[in-house]
Amino acid sequence: MVDADIIPSSQIVTRPVRGVALRQYAPTGIARILAEQAEYLEPETLDWLDAIPYGATLIDIGASSGIYSHYAAAARRAQVFSFEPESQNFNLFQVNNYLNSKLFKIVPSGFNIAIGASSGIGQIFCAKFGAGFHMKILDKPQRVNEESYFTPEYTQAVLRISLDNFVAEYLRRPPNHLKIDVDGAEFEVVSGAAVTLKHPDLHSIMIELSLKGRQNEPVETLLTAAGFTATQRHQVRHARGGFYDDLVNCVFERR
Repeated sequence: MVDADIIPSSQIVTRPVRGVALRQYAPTGIARILAEQAEYLEPETLDWLDAIPYGATLIDIGASSGIYSHYAAAARRAQVFSFEPESQNFNLFQVNNYLNSKLFKIVPSGFNIAIGASSGIGQIFCAKFGAGFHMKILDKPQRVNEESYFTPEYTQAVLRISLDNFVAEYLRRPPNHLKIDVDGAEFEVVSGAAVTLKHPDLHSIMIELSLKGRQNEPVETLLTAAGFTATQRHQVRHARGGFYDDLVNCVFERR
């Protein structure tokens, strides 16, 4: 039973996601939309997760509220390590971890740090400050899929570490599967993961990429050099309807 003084029942959305009754904390309008559309917004991501073996290890970079981390932990009994650097979305993640904890064999491990090319102190530039909003960009106030910069509503300091350093120092073994959704910082994430990407235990990657101005090409070059081939591309749906013109979710599999 959730204490209503801590989390009002009116702010909890319960929706089945492919048979898993996930509960999502929705304190804002956009968080509610995302929770209500969880089963339909990115079916390609759910398909990818449904294909991973039971008990696999998944790293989710840019986990936001945690819908895919929590689905993987509940439906696939995956051991999940999730990274969400922005404070409001990380709060959503942890509340949702709590709300769904009884569904998990292993509760996802959530970290309020950024994954980048190197370790240090970075900044998250928030176009909109609030739980559930996207366009919260690491180290540059530039909108994903656009060349223009924006004036952030809020800027947050964040610790940053490369994926290779995290795996070597703390995980001590590579993940089996990797999800990356970082709104424009994909090259930095992949650049800091050279060792991890080449390890044969890493079998597949789901990554959101912008095709505008061929922004995807440097990332795909690094993934190809590490032994991966793009096997799927899906146009990304907009939460308020329709599709983004040049934004795709891509699946890469080891050759």
